[in-house]
Amino acid sequence: MRLWVTDRWENFKGPIKTLFECVDTREVNGENALSISCLAALDKGDRIVWQDKKGRWRENIVDGITETRARAGIVYSYYCPSSAQIELSGDYLEDKRPLNTTASVAMESALSESRWTVGTVASLGQNGTNFYHTNAWAAIHDVADSWGGELSFEIQASGTKVTSRRVCMAKQVGEDNGKRFTYAKDLVSVRRSVDEGNVCTALYGYG
Repeated sequence: MRLWVTDRWENFKGPIKTLFECVDTREVNGENALSISCLAALDKGDRIVWQDKKGRWRENIVDGITETRARAGIVYSYYCPSSAQIELSGDYLEDKRPLNTTASVAMESALSESRWTVGTVASLGQNGTNFYHTNAWAAIHDVADSWGGELSFEIQASGTKVTSRRVCMAKQVGEDNGKRFTYAKDLVSVRRSVDEGNVCTALYGYG
C-alpha cells in the first residue's frame, strides 16, 4: 500500500515509509476512516492520500494522535476520518429547499457551499427535503435518507496533488450475497469488545 502525506494546505510532505498497522473502516452511509500506526510524526490536519487494492484513490485527514514509546522509537497512532467528512462538516448551509426534484439536483444543492462536486448519482425518482442551518455533511446524508441511496466518495490524483473530489450516490453500494454473519462461524479471526460505559437501569424524571 502506498501512502503519501501533505500538510493541511496540501503541500507535499513525503511518503510514509514505516507502517506497522493500517485499518480502513467503511460503513455504508456511516463511518469512513483510516487508523494507522507508524514511525512518521504527523500533525493534526495533515492529509493522507493513498490507493486501495482496487486502485481507487482515498484521502483522509489526521484528526486524533496517540504517541507510544517503544524499542523501535516513538510509535504514532492516528485516527483519520475521510476528507469528505472533515471538510463537508465545516461547510455551512443556511437555508436551501430542493423540493420535488431529483437526487442529483438535491446533492448539488447540498454541496453548493463546498469544493466537492456531484459525481454519479442514481435515478431514484422525485422527492424533496430542506437544509436549514446545517452543514454539507449532514445535508448529503439527508439526501441519501430521503431518496433511499447509498453514498460513496471519489478522489482523483495526479502526481502529488488531488485534482478532484466527488460525492456519488448509488441505489446500492456492493452486493448482497446472502451470507449471514454468525459469531465464530467461517471466520479467520474476529475481535469482540465490551463497551466500557455503564448501563443505566433507573431514571429519575422531574420537571
